[in-house]
Amino acid sequence: MSNEIIPAEDLGNEPNLDWTIMVYLAGDNNLSEEMVGSIKGMLNYLNNSYPDKIALLAYYDSATPSYPTIYIDFTGEKIDMIKQAAPKGPQFAFPAGKNKESKSSTDSIDKFVQWCIKKKGYKAKNYALILSGHGDGFQPDTFLRDQNPFSHVTVGRLGSALNRICRKYLDDKKIAILGLDSCVMSTIEFAYEMSHVSETLISSQGLVPSFGWDYKEIIERIHIELNKQKQVEEANNESGITDAKIAEELILDRKKIARIFVESYVSTNYDYAFYGDRSIDINCCDLDDIGTTVDAVNGLAVKLLAALKKENVDKKIEQALLTSHWKSQTHIVDQCVDIKDFCINLKIECDAIGQECGEILELMPAEKFRKNKTFVNLKNIEKHIKGISLECGRVIIEVEKTVRNFYSLGAEYQYSNGLSLFFPWSFFSYAMSRRRYLWLDFAIGTKKKSVMGMKKGTVERTRELSPWTKFLEYYLFKTLRDVRSGSDKDFYLFDPSGRNFEDADIDYYKLNPFNKKSDEYHKWDSYESYIKAEMEDSNNKWKEFNKWSSDDKWSSDDKWSSDDKWSSDDKNSLANLENFRKTKNFPWSPRFWQPSKELVELMESSKSSKKNKKFIENTDEEKD
Repeated sequence: MSNEIIPAEDLGNEPNLDWTIMVYLAGDNNLSEEMVGSIKGMLNYLNNSYPDKIALLAYYDSATPSYPTIYIDFTGEKIDMIKQAAPKGPQFAFPAGKNKESKSSTDSIDKFVQWCIKKKGYKAKNYALILSGHGDGFQPDTFLRDQNPFSHVTVGRLGSALNRICRKYLDDKKIAILGLDSCVMSTIEFAYEMSHVSETLISSQGLVPSFGWDYKEIIERIHIELNKQKQVEEANNESGITDAKIAEELILDRKKIARIFVESYVSTNYDYAFYGDRSIDINCCDLDDIGTTVDAVNGLAVKLLAALKKENVDKKIEQALLTSHWKSQTHIVDQCVDIKDFCINLKIECDAIGQECGEILELMPAEKFRKNKTFVNLKNIEKHIKGISLECGRVIIEVEKTVRNFYSLGAEYQYSNGLSLFFPWSFFSYAMSRRRYLWLDFAIGTKKKSVMGMKKGTVERTRELSPWTKFLEYYLFKTLRDVRSGSDKDFYLFDPSGRNFEDADIDYYKLNPFNKKSDEYHKWDSYESYIKAEMEDSNNKWKEFNKWSSDDKWSSDDKWSSDDKWSSDDKNSLANLENFRKTKNFPWSPRFWQPSKELVELMESSKSSKKNKKFIENTDEEKD
């Protein structure tokens, strides 16, 4: 068979399949051998396939330089495989665009989809595209990483490539299911970027095991559904009566196929979670609703930003943000926070502060204290806190509408709810990712349009930072500590001579407090006043040697070595399991993790019900 791909043109014919499932295995890295296991799992579709209903195809690029990139069709009675030419003999680098394909090129995704639909003729009512490989959210140098030669795919380029694919090969239809068999890709930024090209996103907030999704389990579950359809059709043909309700229930629509993907992943991993302390999560997001979720997050950002800019209110808001952020579920090395969990904790903090202010204001009659400074400040705090609390509730509701079929296993991701949001701990962390982050539609303020009828682009750019990005920049810069002592030397967050440091950003990253970019951050009118204040402060604070070097304070055996303090069963001992069970992420053990109601229902309904029942009972025993 020739490996030449015919240029795209109008296909014209009507869809003849229910589904075309395309699996893109980006294995030119340390995941290569695990992806061979994925291919072996897909072999189960051979001889048991329903070629008139579902087509299954795969792309595989191995880590062996001398082995060619391959396209595989599992739909018929035997494998139909096309090999892209590769030179013989050991080689460790290939020129871009020649011989062995680079999996990290969006062109290779385009060619693969073109081969599936144009060359093989698998036009369908619905399309699923699974991208399997490395992932790290929107961060560079990781997503679908390639070793030979080194390359990767950016989120923005993927969105543009899929948009072209929808127009060229899918008759301006969206991809029904976009699956990410990759780590930490379930972020609101990525979901919003894909909302104009896909209806459903299946991905994980946390890490995905190296062997990835279990395609054998997926195929088996699809076979079960197809066999049910076949049995009903045969029964209807014999009786001559068609039960429309039953037939409708058996249709493999988008929601049912998405549920198969999600539940197969959970079923494969729950034994590892129980016996090996593994933690995983997976969810299905309806991208038709992602726009309202983005609006809700930006609405919360507007309220937070307004409160942070209000004098005598900002400190209370900073306190609430710090506490809620600290308590919340995080991902990607604490660079992203679970949106719903963060809003739940922030709402709790805001309600507590609001209640405290309300109780004090009850003791201060308005007619008597209307002009009192404390009264005015408490009123402002109460007003802003109430607005933030209401916006948190709105975000929670919208996330619940968007995220469907969410499951998690293990203790590490037990507070995950399906969507993460970039919220680093420090301005330094934000600045490291700022240039890449501002390439995202979520970060720069865009309005998404449908792919239908679009020939030039799919977004309307507002050319300004989104409210969430404005909040991030303000909050993280505002809480950035000043340079400790005065100096005529300029201090920067980055080395200005670094190759990635742009001239336009030099002032932005300057740390000297009297030289910060915005007037809102100017602590001193001049360098001289700064030095004078530092010297006056040092006389009172830093030279009190009696205070800081007292033997009684730091060396007291009674205070720091008390057995009662460090070994008390009532306070810090691990023996007090009732309190220790409330520990968030340590130890990562099922004995401190209780399966969710949804997970229990899933395991009870699984075909291996006996094993599942034992798993649930064992978990309950450990919990008791």
